[in-house]
Amino acid sequence: MKQQIKISKVKGNPKNPRIIKNDKFKKLVNSIISIPAFMKLRPIILDKDFMVIGGNMRLKAHHHLNRKEIWTDIFTQADCDEMNEIAIEEKRETKTYLEYCDEITIKDNVSAGEWEYDMLANEWDSVQLNDFGLDLWENEDDKQTNGDLNDISDNITEEYRVEIELISEREQEEVFNELTNKGYKCRILTF
Repeated sequence: MKQQIKISKVKGNPKNPRIIKNDKFKKLVNSIISIPAFMKLRPIILDKDFMVIGGNMRLKAHHHLNRKEIWTDIFTQADCDEMNEIAIEEKRETKTYLEYCDEITIKDNVSAGEWEYDMLANEWDSVQLNDFGLDLWENEDDKQTNGDLNDISDNITEEYRVEIELISEREQEEVFNELTNKGYKCRILTF
């Protein structure tokens, strides 16, 4: 059941594998400020002991904002029992309450799917997307705030990019360093 509770009752999850730093954290804080109703629509998920199993970074942002209350939803034993009934019907393995809590902690932080970059580029303002927390390019035309609608076709230059999929953060850093040492303009993106 969604409800607002005192933030002092909520405990961060020491097993949470996700972190947020610097600019990303600022963007999260700004998104909570700009659309406060979002937290009601996507509350922090707690276990029966009020420990976060989904939403640790949002909790951190609320502490930063000195909020006194936060929207939550509690994953109960009844929810666990219901999920196990479905698992039994589908001939899948049932899980304990704590196993489901651990699974939610990970699944809440996994992003499924991929971005449709052409659609993003054509339908959205890149500066706004960046402000929303999406680490993408920023189109120079979107950055113009002077309202100048002059013909910019003379200023268009072709850009060439290469996307490389790597298997580890270490390999990502090595390739980044190698390419920047060769004079290429690079940035690191993690999806």
